[in-house]
Amino acid sequence: MPHSLINLATQLQRKEISSVELTTEYLNKIKKQNKKTNSYIFTNEEVSLNQAKKADEIIKKGSPSVLTGIPMSLKDNIMTIDMPTTAASKMLAKYIPSYSATVYTKLLNNGAVLLGKTNLDEFAMGSSTLNGYFGETSNPYDTDKIAGGSSGGSAASVAEDTSIYSLGSDTGGSIRQPASYCGVVGFKPTYGAVSRNGLIALASSFDQIGPIAKNVEDARIVFNVIKGKDEFDMTAFEIPRTTRQNPVIGIDEDSIQKIADKDTLKVFEKAINACKKLGYKTVKINSKYDDLYIKLYFVLAYAEMASNMGRYTGIGFGYHTKSSYIDTDDFIRKTRSEAFGDDVKTRVMFGNYMLSGDNMKKYYYKALKIRHDLIEDYYLNIFNKCDFILSPTTPTAAPRKDHKYSSVEEGSLPNIFALPANLIGLPSITIPFGMSSENMPIGIMLSGKKNFDNALFTVAKNFEQYSEHKSLDIK
Repeated sequence: MPHSLINLATQLQRKEISSVELTTEYLNKIKKQNKKTNSYIFTNEEVSLNQAKKADEIIKKGSPSVLTGIPMSLKDNIMTIDMPTTAASKMLAKYIPSYSATVYTKLLNNGAVLLGKTNLDEFAMGSSTLNGYFGETSNPYDTDKIAGGSSGGSAASVAEDTSIYSLGSDTGGSIRQPASYCGVVGFKPTYGAVSRNGLIALASSFDQIGPIAKNVEDARIVFNVIKGKDEFDMTAFEIPRTTRQNPVIGIDEDSIQKIADKDTLKVFEKAINACKKLGYKTVKINSKYDDLYIKLYFVLAYAEMASNMGRYTGIGFGYHTKSSYIDTDDFIRKTRSEAFGDDVKTRVMFGNYMLSGDNMKKYYYKALKIRHDLIEDYYLNIFNKCDFILSPTTPTAAPRKDHKYSSVEEGSLPNIFALPANLIGLPSITIPFGMSSENMPIGIMLSGKKNFDNALFTVAKNFEQYSEHKSLDIK
């Protein structure tokens, strides 16, 4: 069985094992397992072992935190001053940041040990981890299937036990979807609960850093370390402690029945039964904006993506063309054409179209208004009836790598249940709950009101005891 954070912390603090020994064990695991899954883009044994030595000194002095000496990984769009940060792009293939992300600094201040940087879709633009510059990541349960994305490397590293926990980023389900596909816990906090300083921006009003872990309690521990205010991120704040006794669970049965496959519905039925066993009341809910989630995401998130990608010109940092060029515009055009993959180019062009001329009023401003109405609908309608929303995390288990979608909209369906939390800024967690007929993980997802992160963990932990998920046993 994979190691849990709590168990290893106990062993470390009892000095039954040292962090150097544990870190060495995990670095060796990565060398073996990464050939199969390609979860990691980059490791640095010297950095990892030096951090482990410092952790052992902290433990020796008797002042460790629960994370001291625990090996972990970071999605490679989270800046680290001591390891490259590439966003899985040719544009940043050799980039080493001049500062570290706030979340990484907080982890280091708690004695964490970084094993390496994990793979993702290029600039986190995708939901498969198949389109990065450093190759595909495979699902540890079946290497012919996707790990999901864009935090696929992080989810796979936790599932295959080449890290105890990881941090990913979630823009439209990018923590929760791969966590579900790989059979681990993934948590997207309330927007602003965790600093985004040092996260390579994708869509700034959607992005949120969060933990991926082996169980709910491990994810809660990591979240409580990385959360909170930050002088370098004015959107970050300290969430209040919240509890909810005898919560009411809302379920959008009509939408779920229409979209989810038979295996997923079978596992989800067990989650509904768990509500009864826990004594939780369930109510039917629906939003009149159900059919607009994907469209809103396309317009708003892609527009923000295009804006954020404007900084990558080859001037100052990152890749720059070696071809001859006529002027600065030609230099930038050739640099971006050579350094960006097809998915990035498509999203940038689509986003710029939404922001150009009359299209801004026709599409972008209209989508902003509908997003406001959606938020209002959730709080006046849905959250008046329930405290938390229960759904499958994804409509199906992980598809094969060669699976083809008939349209762009169909290709976004794997994230359909996850998108509202990003559009509205809600906390949301996936927990592994069962297995498909092909023995692949299927997760369920719980979402709550803004700032109800702590209460959400409590409810998720209660559900976890009824999970029929089977963890990987990798030798």
